Amino acid sequence: MFLICRGFRCMQFVVKRVRKIKMMANSSGKELPPNLSQIEVADSNTDKNGSQILYFAFGSNLFTQRIQIHNPKACFYTIGKLQNYKLEFYGYSSEWRGAVASVVESNRSEVWGVVWKIPLSELNNLDRQETRYDACQVPIETSEGYILQCRTYKLKSATDKIGKPSRIYKACIAQGAIEHNLPQYYIEKLQDIEDNGYEGSVDIPVNIKKTKTN
Repeated sequence: MFLICRGFRCMQFVVKRVRKIKMMANSSGKELPPNLSQIEVADSNTDKNGSQILYFAFGSNLFTQRIQIHNPKACFYTIGKLQNYKLEFYGYSSEWRGAVASVVESNRSEVWGVVWKIPLSELNNLDRQETRYDACQVPIETSEGYILQCRTYKLKSATDKIGKPSRIYKACIAQGAIEHNLPQYYIEKLQDIEDNGYEGSVDIPVNIKKTKTN
């Protein structure tokens, strides 16, 4: 997952932007629904009790069976999109036999995904799964139109070349999108991604249905 954040400047922009949106929502008199009002959306990706984080997944962790391999208490929260980014595939994963999902800046584009609630007790598990990546906080617009500040992951190296995912990896992402009812146009977009043709065994123990090929 590839996301370029320029350190403090990026974080400061995100926080200010979320605060602004929150103030606009408050001034309009529109209240957050109960399940969203429990989260401090402006300043942290943990809940008020500090016991859970909000994690935005856009790759294989869209699929419940996949994320719960290492994070069995991961709980679906909502779906949402990361604005002005697009999905790309970089490098090569021996586990998946192909390139892996990334997000890169792209005006007027959007990446849809799932927001999970992850107990802090399992955060190390998530970090270990994403050993090639650094954590980053991003503002996610939910399907209800609210902003949540979520944890996601970015590649540690920006030198990996664009590549093609394996057919099985692409299918895992698409299956997660279908499972959580992401927009139909986005599901079809995932299914239309050009893959490298590999659909044999992989090192990740998930049951994947066949998907559309190119």
